[in-house]
Amino acid sequence: MVVYANKVSLLILFKTNHDMRVTLIGPGNVTLSSILVKPTDDMAYLTLAPPGVSPRPGEYKLIVTDLQGRRVYEKTFVFQGPKVKILNVTLKTGWDDVIKGVIDELNMTIANEGDMPAIISKVVVQVDAKNYTIPMKATIPIGEARLDMVHATIAGLDKGDHKITIILLDDNNMVLATYTTTINIP
Repeated sequence: MVVYANKVSLLILFKTNHDMRVTLIGPGNVTLSSILVKPTDDMAYLTLAPPGVSPRPGEYKLIVTDLQGRRVYEKTFVFQGPKVKILNVTLKTGWDDVIKGVIDELNMTIANEGDMPAIISKVVVQVDAKNYTIPMKATIPIGEARLDMVHATIAGLDKGDHKITIILLDDNNMVLATYTTTINIP
């Protein structure tokens, strides 16, 4: 599974002597992609979801048919979905006499231990009891990734300690991961 052209896709490698139709069926028996491959092709990308949309966990079928519609190959895959963890967060803070305490940079190291990429559509930064929502689109591949949000400015904080909770949300507003830490505004 890869991210290709901003879409989560299944990359398939193959050899064929004839033109074939390759179709990917997703959860709920929905056709997600269908392409015609030729003997000169050796790989293809089949999309699991539209751009910027998280693919659904569940059963997927790869079906190869000849041009007369006869099935020549079928394989079923079951995906559990992404499993995202925030491993580390660094926050750059400062003080301004006019706007008070400022968080002006947020950097995260994220791990996706699942079997599908994760699409992050929002980051909620909770400072004490107040939420700040940062809209964004980021795809977290399987494995480890770094997410730098240099323009994530939050201002007006009082001096002292503040509890910070980072919440990553997908395109369905489902929580992918949370991380809690403390900062001090001197």
